[in-house]
Amino acid sequence: MKKVGMQICRLAERTVLRTGGFCFLYRVENINQLASVVARFGKFYCLGNGSNVVISDSGVSLPVIRLAGDFGKIRFEGNNVIAGAGVPLSFLIAECAKRSLDGIQNLFGIPATVGGAVYKNAAAFGVSFGEKVKWANVFRAGRLRKISGGEIGFGYRKSSFLKSDVITEVCLELKEERREFIEAEMRKIKLERIKKGFIAAHGTGCVFENPKGYFAGKLIEEIGCGSLRRGGVSVSENHANVFSTSRSFLAKDVFLLSEEIKKRVFDAWGVFLKNLIEFWGNLI
Repeated sequence: MKKVGMQICRLAERTVLRTGGFCFLYRVENINQLASVVARFGKFYCLGNGSNVVISDSGVSLPVIRLAGDFGKIRFEGNNVIAGAGVPLSFLIAECAKRSLDGIQNLFGIPATVGGAVYKNAAAFGVSFGEKVKWANVFRAGRLRKISGGEIGFGYRKSSFLKSDVITEVCLELKEERREFIEAEMRKIKLERIKKGFIAAHGTGCVFENPKGYFAGKLIEEIGCGSLRRGGVSVSENHANVFSTSRSFLAKDVFLLSEEIKKRVFDAWGVFLKNLIEFWGNLI
C-alpha cells in the first residue's frame, strides 16, 4: 500500500478565507489509507475546500485529513452521477451540465466539495443537495457503509451524519434537460450570488443559520448591526449575513464579530443565532 502523505502545513493556504496556522495534514488517496489514519488517531478534522471553516491563526493540535486520489473521481451511470467526496461542487455541476443532467445547477458557485455539500446539506435558490442523494458511502466506526438517501436525515443546513464520519462517495439521481437551459440557469445563479455578495475576493458565505420564521440578515440589519466591525472584519454592505474581510484580518476577528452579533440579536429579539461557519482551534 502506498504510504499516506503527511506534511506540516499552514492551513491558511487551504481555506477560502485564508485563516489557519500550522497543522499535521494527512493526504489520503483511498479507503485503505483513510482507514489507517482514522485507526491511528481516532479524533481528527476532515477538511474539504475550507469554505465553511475559520481556523485559529495558532493552528490546531488534532491531525487534519484531506481527501484526494480516488476521492476526487466522477463517473456517470445513466441519469446517476457518482462523485468522490473530494470533488469540487461547482466542477461536478459543470460536468453534469455537459451531459444534460439537471437538478443541482442552483448550487453553482457554492465553494464546497461534494463531501461538505452532503454533510451540511448545501442549499440555494430553492434546491438542496440532500434531496438529490440516492446513496452515500461513509467510513464509520472502522468500516465503509452504504446509506440510502432515505435513511439520511437531511434538514436545514444539516444532515444526520456524525462528526466522526468521513463521507467518501455520493450518488445523485438527476434528470435529463437541455444543456442550453442548464447552462443559462448556471449563469443566472452566478449573477445572483455576486449581487448578494456571496462571491467576493474577501468575504464569507452566510455566517448564521436562518432561525425558524426569520431571516438572520434581516434581524441583524434591523438592530443596526449592518456597519458593525471587529478588527479586520465587518458586516458586508451587500448582505448582513455575510462578513467582509480586510487584508490584515485575524481568525479571532471573525469569531468575535459573530459572537457580538449573536448577543445583540438575542438581547433585541430573544432569538439565538446558530453559526453556519465552523470554528476550529483556540480563537480567543
